Amino acid sequence: MIRYTVYFNGEQVKVYDIEEPVIFIGRLPENHIPIFNMGISRRHVKIELDAFGAYTLTDLNSLNGTLVNGKKVKKATLANGDKITIGKYTIVYEDLRGEAALHLETIVAEFRPDDMQRAAQAAPPPQTLPPPQTLPPPAPQTLPPPQSLPPQAAATPQTLPPPHSLPFQPPAAPQTLPPPAPQTLPPPAPQTLPPQAAAAPQATDASDDDESISGAVLIETAGHIVYKLDHDYLTIGSDEADDIYAAGFMVNKGFAAIERRDGGFYITAEKMMAKIKVNGKSVRTHRLEHRDRIEIGSNTFRFMENG
Repeated sequence: MIRYTVYFNGEQVKVYDIEEPVIFIGRLPENHIPIFNMGISRRHVKIELDAFGAYTLTDLNSLNGTLVNGKKVKKATLANGDKITIGKYTIVYEDLRGEAALHLETIVAEFRPDDMQRAAQAAPPPQTLPPPQTLPPPAPQTLPPPQSLPPQAAATPQTLPPPHSLPFQPPAAPQTLPPPAPQTLPPPAPQTLPPQAAAAPQATDASDDDESISGAVLIETAGHIVYKLDHDYLTIGSDEADDIYAAGFMVNKGFAAIERRDGGFYITAEKMMAKIKVNGKSVRTHRLEHRDRIEIGSNTFRFMENG
């Protein structure tokens, strides 16, 4: 059994005990370990059992990358106690498959040969059973001679009557049936089908792609976390439900928001006491321009129009 313990900012979030040979970690709920955070890709990493019994981690071309023990990796073989970092989350990998064998080996090692010799000496001596008693042989018994039976008269053989003979009957001649008369069916009337309406074109719903950074993004400069501005309304705050994470004094849930309107993006302070700085100036609302520098709490972001 493999155990994955998820931590966020040093605090334990959840523990997963999984025995599957292949698992996925990412933002989508159908992952084996789902983590709902905009800094994590939909399918971020894959962990699978290789031919040698070890588990191998593979980064699935995620946007912000994957760290194992603080080192960015594309593919790595995991060892017991390794720390996997994606976004602001840390997952501790524990291999618990060898605990039962280790416990049995410890028991055998603690039972030494000296203990076995002392146990044999302390055992009670074996009991000696008396020899079996010999019984005298039984006296032979004399049986009377067999009685002579009178000879039986030979049975008179019985004569069976001859079998009854049936007169020979020739087989009946097969009956010949006349061929069926052919039936003439009227030709089917031609059916006039109504003209089919032209199929309406189906609208395609473009989905977001974590491997592409086309369009406007917001980059958290300290952690190099990229947030795609692919919705008309995104919230900024310290709560897990916020789309863009920001921390600091007085920064709470829904602290600010980025809204797409009039062909551009506007950042607005949603709380009464919220303080936002854009390019060093305090603002309540501001239309973002390319490479604008945004300060919220202890976080600094950079707005990029083309990623």
